[in-house]
Amino acid sequence: MEKVYVPKDAGSKTVTLKDVPQTVEVEYVEKPASTKVSYQPKVGGAPLGEAKVIPVDGDNHRQGESVNYTPESEIRDQDGKVYVPKDAGSKTVTLKDVPQTVEVEYVEKPASTKVSYQPKVGGAPLGEAKVIPVDGDNHRQGESVNYTPESEIRDQDGKSLCTKKTQVARQLP
Repeated sequence: MEKVYVPKDAGSKTVTLKDVPQTVEVEYVEKPASTKVSYQPKVGGAPLGEAKVIPVDGDNHRQGESVNYTPESEIRDQDGKVYVPKDAGSKTVTLKDVPQTVEVEYVEKPASTKVSYQPKVGGAPLGEAKVIPVDGDNHRQGESVNYTPESEIRDQDGKSLCTKKTQVARQLP
C-alpha cells in the first residue's frame, strides 16, 4: 500500500540564496489515517439506502491498519423487501489517508415457505393452525401461493363447521 507523507512543520519556508548550490532538508512524517470510513449497501450495483458508518475506536491510527466491521444482517427497502449481505460475516477495511466508502453487495432474502392458516369461528381460533404446502424452495418475497382450506372441520363437540370460501390466494411474507 502506498503511504502519504506530509511536512512535519506545515507552512511556507524561506531559503537564503548563496553563491554555491545547496539542498535544504524538510522533515516529513506519515499523514495520519482517516477514520471516516463507511460502507454502502448495494443491490445489483445500485445503492440500497444511505451509507452506514463503520466505527473506528481510539486515536492515532496509521495508514494501512485494518478495521473489522460487520454489515447489517438485514436491510429493508422502501417496498418492505428484505435484503441480506451476499457474503455474510465480518469484513475488513484498510485505513487510508482520506475518508472512504466501501461497497457491500446485498441480495434479496428468500421468502419463507412456512405458512399456515388459522381456522376461526366468530373471530375465535378453532383448533391448531393448518400448514399450507408450498412446493419448491426458491421463492421470492411477494409471490402468491394458492391453497384450499379444509372443507369441513369438527370442533371438540363433534359439530361440523364448513368454510365460507374454498379457494384463497395467500401472499408470502
